[in-house]
Amino acid sequence: MSTQARRISESDSHNNGNDQKHAHSEEQMHLFQIAFQMKSAELPSDFIVLAVKCALEFEGVADLLRMWEEESDEQERDEIVADIQDMIDACSQTGIREETAIRFNDLDAVAKNIRAFKDGLLSEVVERGWY
Repeated sequence: MSTQARRISESDSHNNGNDQKHAHSEEQMHLFQIAFQMKSAELPSDFIVLAVKCALEFEGVADLLRMWEEESDEQERDEIVADIQDMIDACSQTGIREETAIRFNDLDAVAKNIRAFKDGLLSEVVERGWY
């Protein structure tokens, strides 16, 4: 590759990096503009700050902020705010959260236990004359 071609190639890759950084900066600025709109809509400042912080880190939250901006129906906006709050709560969890897992091989035993429990409840309802 000639020296001139190498310079052009390096220049293009450098410009692509700058273009990506510029686009990212523009996206961030748009989130801050939405934050000002939220403030004008009298949403709590703490909520707005946390929403933008999460949106800077998670694209899904940024998408919700943009949806809120585009929505004109107040009820829909309120639902989007609730979704954003759920995402903020999920983002703020620290540490590993252990979930209960049922192994496939244990499903039959679990089903039998549930059936026995439900049968016991039905017996109790019948004995009390509620059925």
